[in-house]
Amino acid sequence: MLIPSHHYLLRGLITSLLLAGGMATSGCSPATHSVPEPSVPPNDPVMQQIRDLTGARARLVWVQDTGDATDYLAKGTDLRLMGLDTDDGHGERMILDGPRNFAKPFFTADGRHIIFSDRQTQTCHLVDWEGREIRDLGPGFALTTWLDPRTGREWIYLATDKIDDRRTLPSHAAIYRIPLHIAPGPWQRLRQRIRPPAPELVWNQTKVSEDTFQISAGGRYASSVFPWPEAGMLDLETRRWTRLGRGCWVALSPDNQHLFWILDGPHRNVQMFDTNTGTNWMVRVNDAPGLGNYEVYHPRWSNHSRIFAISGPYKIGEGSYRLQGGGADVEIHLGRFAPDYRTVEAWSRATYNNNADFFPDVWVAPTDTPSDVEQNIAQPGAPAIPAWPLEHTAPVYLWENADSQNEVAASD
Repeated sequence: MLIPSHHYLLRGLITSLLLAGGMATSGCSPATHSVPEPSVPPNDPVMQQIRDLTGARARLVWVQDTGDATDYLAKGTDLRLMGLDTDDGHGERMILDGPRNFAKPFFTADGRHIIFSDRQTQTCHLVDWEGREIRDLGPGFALTTWLDPRTGREWIYLATDKIDDRRTLPSHAAIYRIPLHIAPGPWQRLRQRIRPPAPELVWNQTKVSEDTFQISAGGRYASSVFPWPEAGMLDLETRRWTRLGRGCWVALSPDNQHLFWILDGPHRNVQMFDTNTGTNWMVRVNDAPGLGNYEVYHPRWSNHSRIFAISGPYKIGEGSYRLQGGGADVEIHLGRFAPDYRTVEAWSRATYNNNADFFPDVWVAPTDTPSDVEQNIAQPGAPAIPAWPLEHTAPVYLWENADSQNEVAASD
């Protein structure tokens, strides 16, 4: 019996898939550099300080500006992807070299892979920690991933339909999600090539800023800006969002406490909201050693509810707004919230180099032996997001200009 020619093609495809190991690579070339031998001893004091802060092994990824040190929004190509692991002895290391665009890198749930976006091509990519395999995830801007606690499936959330950002922060018209298959087997790869999973629409009722989308552990709530500067929480079940204030770089705690923050206009504090109780307070985030009370930027909550990363200080230029000055002194710092989240109880500077460092993300390894940094966190139900204003005791003056420092000391 004669076998149709397309069966030979299909058999050849199956054979090649069975022989292929690991991830399929995209048209983008993998990094050509090799991972260097450990250049930093395991007892390096910087790595030890980070480990003391996080209470466990930690990994950090960020974007480094190799040009004039002013690309704090990661729009150009004089960039490279950097990382460090507290326990591998390499210290600061290059994961992917440039020149190319790298924007908003972040870890997958297991800390073994990094997802980043390319503003030049409007595509997003996944790369392993060693920088040896890079995979094209398709068009869009990668916002975050979420691990479904019921199924164990990890989803990647992508922003699409980019809006003109020449006069505002980058935003998009819609958010979709797709399953993230990091290392699919050969039959799964075949299925994806023949019939890739259809993206699920998550949100298209408003424009959404790209740097501010995080999801609670239960998967119901997300933080975002709808778009800048209108900040709030999105209920993914009811498909409604609630405005909590104005600002940028909002975040949602990676557990089910439903804590929410907004970076203030002067870029020196985050306004923290407990959406379960309706209370809010200011937390200063520019008082780490070496920040000198200057502006900070790119605050990002880690997978650990008390650990976050931030970049700074931004001190080049005049006036209160100096982000555009960038500067080689901009480094990555890690902070640890106190148990009540009302202060930052400890800091650790993570990077020491002669280039500007932007867009950090930190991943802390889960441990079966909780340290004094960790705590048991209750699993409350839906947050009772308060109406505006948050308190009715008396009028409160917030600010005259979001770019200026306007602090109000609350009486006891």
